[in-house]
Amino acid sequence: MNIYIVGMPAAGKSTFGKVLAIQHGMNFIDLDDLIVEREKMSIPKLFERRGECGFRLAERRALLSTLNMQNTVIACGGGTPCFDDNMQIMNANGETIWLQCPISELVRRISNDAVSRPLLVDIENIEEFLRKLLFERKPYYELAQKII
Repeated sequence: MNIYIVGMPAAGKSTFGKVLAIQHGMNFIDLDDLIVEREKMSIPKLFERRGECGFRLAERRALLSTLNMQNTVIACGGGTPCFDDNMQIMNANGETIWLQCPISELVRRISNDAVSRPLLVDIENIEEFLRKLLFERKPYYELAQKII
């Protein structure tokens, strides 16, 4: 069985996923790392060259490739569950966990790392942007089987 971790950017999905995998003797993979490996370019470079649509297609292909994995914790990108039928695929092929994090903490974490997050480059008010993003993504995140 696979476990898919979903949530907002900087919620701690990768950190939590690694700990969860170790605790349960499972493998761990970060979906963004898988995309970088498969596409042979960084996430920011992928956004620059192919735009968000191109990135989402690469993300979808990477997600579908996890269906062949077993006993793996997969940290998904913040938008992964919000496109196509990605959340339904994750729910049908494993356990899904929405890792919640207060907006104030997301802002603190992102303020130190916004350059590596293509959706957040050139955003003047990160808190306002994240509140809006959460409002848009929450219906997808709420489809997770567990909420932490």
